[in-house]
Amino acid sequence: MSSPARSMRARLAPAATWRGRARMACALLALLLLASPARASDDLTHVQEVFRDAIRRATPATVVCRPRGVASERAGFSSGVLVHPRGLVLSDGDAGLVWVTVDGRVTKSWSDDVVVRLVGQRGSAARTGRVVARDHDRDTSLIELVDGGTTPLPFVPIGVSADARVGDFALALGTTFDDEGVTPPTLTAGLISALSKMPEGEAGGPWRSIFTSAAINQGVNGGPLIDLAGRLVGTVSTYLDPEPDEPHPYLGKAVPIDLIRATFAAHSQMDEIVAAVEEAPAIDKGPAGALESTVHAAALAAWPSVVSLDVKRRAPVRGDTLLDESVVTLPRWRGPVTAFVADSEGHLVTSLHNLTNLADRARPTWRPPEGADHDSGLADIEGATVHLGGGRSVAARFLGHDIKRGVGVFVVDQDADQLPPPLQAAPEGALARGRFVLALGNPYGGERPDAPLLTMGVLGKRHADRAPTAWRGQWQTDAAVLDTNAGGPAVDLEGHVLGLLHLWHPARHGRGSGIAFVVPWSDVQQAVAGVLAGTAPVPGVFGVWFANAPAVLVSRTLEGGAAASAGVRVGDRLTALDGQEVTTPGEARNVLLQRYAGETVRATVRRGDQVLELDVVLEAR
Repeated sequence: MSSPARSMRARLAPAATWRGRARMACALLALLLLASPARASDDLTHVQEVFRDAIRRATPATVVCRPRGVASERAGFSSGVLVHPRGLVLSDGDAGLVWVTVDGRVTKSWSDDVVVRLVGQRGSAARTGRVVARDHDRDTSLIELVDGGTTPLPFVPIGVSADARVGDFALALGTTFDDEGVTPPTLTAGLISALSKMPEGEAGGPWRSIFTSAAINQGVNGGPLIDLAGRLVGTVSTYLDPEPDEPHPYLGKAVPIDLIRATFAAHSQMDEIVAAVEEAPAIDKGPAGALESTVHAAALAAWPSVVSLDVKRRAPVRGDTLLDESVVTLPRWRGPVTAFVADSEGHLVTSLHNLTNLADRARPTWRPPEGADHDSGLADIEGATVHLGGGRSVAARFLGHDIKRGVGVFVVDQDADQLPPPLQAAPEGALARGRFVLALGNPYGGERPDAPLLTMGVLGKRHADRAPTAWRGQWQTDAAVLDTNAGGPAVDLEGHVLGLLHLWHPARHGRGSGIAFVVPWSDVQQAVAGVLAGTAPVPGVFGVWFANAPAVLVSRTLEGGAAASAGVRVGDRLTALDGQEVTTPGEARNVLLQRYAGETVRATVRRGDQVLELDVVLEAR
């Protein structure tokens, strides 16, 4: 088995090298899966079986821990994992949690006497346990079953977290619902999305924390995080709430097994756990390993072109937004944001979500508080520092934005030759429903790690060009997009860029929720060209006033304006815009406020007994 000393952590190679490896990995995977229909079926079956086998091994070893003899309303519960056949369990630091009242205040205490319930069984499956050691700072505990059971228990062998790589698949198990172990544990799958380094001089490295895109909540704390070989790489620590200084919000966090080993190294039970690894059979990942390597290689192929942008502002970005007709303020990441190199001329692109509050574009009929509109936020930008890694940085200047597509453009005027090369574009037609997407982020400033913040998903749908929404024409993806990877590239399994990761309305869509957007790469290029030429889109004017009436009645037209020039008259009743029925002036405004100068809106007009179709070319405001 590998040891931390022999860990093969990936180091950055030139972009061309990683792109070559990505192509080789994809070619290998294609050969494995497409050599013949029969071979493809066999290999796909093998991939699925590798996942299933890892799940089968971990499921019966996932347990629930509660304080013994404590009323349910005062007892906390944690998930845990059996790591030795005689009943040794790892869990989080809250195993044995008891809520107590002291001086009228409810606070935490902990009992070392716990009940450990094997998942999926009743009554006799409840075993008595004793917390041998607990470390709250590292959110881990070591539990020993003490009620004399003789039957060997299912267990998950520990692995070596030093060998973990960003892009490895990860499976998280735990008991989300406090159902006393009657049902199997919840299972979620994702990637290892980020690895944070251990501070110099501390034992248990190299990783202080593992972050995963596998869906996590507090109910699975203490449960196992396993790899495709069914080995324990860590125990779930928490689901991260958004904090201004947390670069991995909305991801799951796990305590690496190497750190757990170092924490409990003085206890003889840990020696038994390590010895049990030799009894666990080796797992051949086969094609599943090829898929995992493909993800890893593709991410590293694109990684050199992803930079960290420290935006200088006169005032922070406002988080005021409208949710269920109430004004709320969203917490926002305050650190460096993600951008990537758009061309060889020194231009960088990022998501407008990183630069301003887009609530008035996502909900255009709402007027935000003064200073919270998108124009005010953009006016506060004074410049930026681009962090390239290795302690290098260059200054950048904000050139402008494309509000229609949600793209911000910066330029490095001097030292542009220090920028990495731009990403290679994916082939035409690569944007397709169901296509795999890797979402890359770099919120790390000058502390660039060896690999990006990485999540994975698929392209779910393309929103229609004439949809009455800010995200029309953009692709939706379930790859987790956060404050800290928005603005980064969405790439395919060869590391080729598909588009730019974007968030439009996080109050309604969430962050890391499975609803995010990819601005197609061709649109990003158009945005850059428009900013450089001074022709970036501006909101359009239809050129009418509506009567204060239930129907959409035209009470006045702008003389020589867009609607009048197309033939719209006072007294006309609009019944549809671009084929979408409108029955109130508010519905009509909601459609028109998402249109831009130069675009053509087809207005369906009822004039007496006539129904007319008029094409209105919007003008600039």
